[in-house]
Amino acid sequence: MKNQDTKEKPNSEIKWLAYSITAAVLLVTIYIAIYSLHKGKGDVILQTLIPLWGTWIGTVLAFYFGKNNFEAATKSYQDVIEKLTPREKMSELLVKEYMVPLKKLVYLIYDEKKNEKIYDILKYEQFEPYNRFAFFNSDGTAKYIIHRSLFNRFISSKVENNLSIEEIKELTLEDLVENSDDTIKNVLKNSFAIVSINATLLDAKVKIDSIPECLDVFITTNGATYEKVEGLITNNIILKEANV
Repeated sequence: MKNQDTKEKPNSEIKWLAYSITAAVLLVTIYIAIYSLHKGKGDVILQTLIPLWGTWIGTVLAFYFGKNNFEAATKSYQDVIEKLTPREKMSELLVKEYMVPLKKLVYLIYDEKKNEKIYDILKYEQFEPYNRFAFFNSDGTAKYIIHRSLFNRFISSKVENNLSIEEIKELTLEDLVENSDDTIKNVLKNSFAIVSINATLLDAKVKIDSIPECLDVFITTNGATYEKVEGLITNNIILKEANV
């Protein structure tokens, strides 16, 4: 019943307005007619009332049909949006509206000289909620995105090679980069893509889909690798928005 009341209200308002305008026009018409006949100026009736009637008819029609057309256009637009495929929806969504901005990104500066131990990296408190470890160069450009699963795969491979617990704790980021198998090296090499700040989520998805190992897209001003990172779009963000 509530929905019906909501739908009927606009029609009642339209009828009330139409009746009010009609009553006002009739009163003015009667007054002008009586006044003009009394003064012996019958021609004034036509000169005055024709514009008045035209305005009245135009007002009623404009209000009624204008409102109906607006509501029809709005419903039509909503219907079109609802029928869009996930791919079409993503083509309308800009990455800058959905990315994790730089100020909210948790990342590490990649330093070959420091050569951090993987065991220590995995224990960093700021990364505890995340499965992605972002590494930037000292100039703010992207270096790697290393998922926790890749670290675990590397460690597992060393366990299979009979390394002791103490030796595993000494493994460094450089060991991962330089001394891992070809599969891991390939994942590192293709760990991310880059798009511009004006790209869409569809652009980001196309990049990810074109690189089998890639699950993440860094955002820069013009989509160049030598530019500073401004944000990050993950495959999870894309999947979430694609299902809206």
